[in-house]
Amino acid sequence: MVWITDHDTRIALDIGGPFVDRFDFEAPELWSSVARRRAGGREGRIGVGWAVLHQDPGFAGGASLTTETRYRGTQSLRLHGKVDPDAPAHVPTTGPATDQDDWQYLMLDFKADSKMHTRPLFSGAKLGLAVRLDDATTHDAEAWLDLTLTEQPPDLKLSRLRYLLWGDPATHVPHPRRDELRTRVRPLPLRSAPGAWTRHEIDPARDADATALDGQSLGGRDNAMTGVRLTLRVRRAGRLLLHVDDLTIVHEVAGNDLRARQRELAGALAARHGVVCHIAQEISRAGPHKNAWGSGVPLLDYASARGGFTHDQGVAWARQHGGVFSLNHPFSKYHRVDLDDSQREQVLEELIRTYVASGASGADTLEVGFPAGRHNFALEYYLRLWDGLSRAGVVIAGSGSSDAHSARVGWQNGNNFATHIRADTTDEAALLTGLRARDMYPADPVRFRAMLSFTDDAGHRMGEMVAVRAAEEREARLSLDRARPGWHLVWVLSGERRPAVPLPKGAVTETLRFGTRADAPTWVRAEIWDPSHAPDGTALETSAANPLRGRCLAFTNPMWYVPGR
Repeated sequence: MVWITDHDTRIALDIGGPFVDRFDFEAPELWSSVARRRAGGREGRIGVGWAVLHQDPGFAGGASLTTETRYRGTQSLRLHGKVDPDAPAHVPTTGPATDQDDWQYLMLDFKADSKMHTRPLFSGAKLGLAVRLDDATTHDAEAWLDLTLTEQPPDLKLSRLRYLLWGDPATHVPHPRRDELRTRVRPLPLRSAPGAWTRHEIDPARDADATALDGQSLGGRDNAMTGVRLTLRVRRAGRLLLHVDDLTIVHEVAGNDLRARQRELAGALAARHGVVCHIAQEISRAGPHKNAWGSGVPLLDYASARGGFTHDQGVAWARQHGGVFSLNHPFSKYHRVDLDDSQREQVLEELIRTYVASGASGADTLEVGFPAGRHNFALEYYLRLWDGLSRAGVVIAGSGSSDAHSARVGWQNGNNFATHIRADTTDEAALLTGLRARDMYPADPVRFRAMLSFTDDAGHRMGEMVAVRAAEEREARLSLDRARPGWHLVWVLSGERRPAVPLPKGAVTETLRFGTRADAPTWVRAEIWDPSHAPDGTALETSAANPLRGRCLAFTNPMWYVPGR
């Protein structure tokens, strides 16, 4: 089962204002800005424009703004190129072209801050472009527009729709050094009348649909347009001169209507591949990011509140609509801050105090399952934050999430934890019940291929909060149906780790006797560690002497024993 929690602002297509919808080349600078509200409502601006990504030393010419010709407005983008006669000796400039010739490239990327030029294709994304081809040689010169799409199975290659402004798609051969083996390129013609402006309207979802073209799957609507690039290349006596204007990016639907499309598309793909897929959201412009699980939680109305919402408003919104919600990546604001160990300790203590004061905002779960560490904090800090809340009597489940923003990261190694939820079915309602009960454990889905059970001798399950009125003796029981050689069990009692216990191969049950207290919380949980792998998931030549220097494969939620009233 896959539960997708996309950023709500990227479904609303609004971050302090609507996403960027055009590059019109009217600004006096190549990189300019447009007005946007900052989080909290402050006036601000975001960068938008284009820049030269790469220019080979043998490419003579370049890109510039010009008032000499334009499709509309006062300016257009002028692109011209030929091989520099003073190019290095390995770049031939005369004689017939051969397959060994080095193409000389000019590449320009169009972008906006916060990726506000991108679009999911199922939004009905369209791209428009006005082109004027003024001069081009028949051979040894090509120009194209690249739309970079997301990765597709089974090889998870990036896809590129390549619209040839000048060149023949039948003879076009992607350059191996420019189009890496991990990229799938589909060249398509854009016919323009020489010496006149031609306006093209591009439908990338249609052009990426395998049934419409050559049978090679680029995913169709199951894509996002993540990059826009113009490229010129020349060799030998090749030359090019063209103008580009009024590059537009638009969409048909956004917000809750787009979310409905997302759910419909996910349902169709899930049925095709034999999995279950649910759609939720990550509330990402209402204080710290939080996942709102449950399809009944609509998107916040960002169009009416350009500055976003407060954390309390985001929490109230999720609660109002019956959603289970989590507090995500708690150390994220320190991602770009250089901290030493003493400063990390200070941050940890401050975060514990903040979360305790708010009762963790009443959240159902806290993201702590980052085995490779995240935002400059190792897994140890996330677990200590969680234990600090339990010590203060704040009961909250620990969860794990790949938080993968790409199909090529977050699945095999690194922070790939998936949360295993106890539920009767894979229906959303049953899973939400399991989340609320906290009967769940995060684990590495690649290396931890075991079923886990965690109970006590009174029949209480993982995630339960048990009221105690006097000191009692209890026994916790951890069972695995198939442990692997080298795995170690680490018991954690009230935040203190016990020595690691090596586990035998196969089915195993381990127990821990402990006492509860009538005047303070007691909680017990278990961790499974693999000393043969590093925290990032890579195999070690020699197993770590201390299992806690290896990789955490799984950890249970606790059973909490709290003083009764």
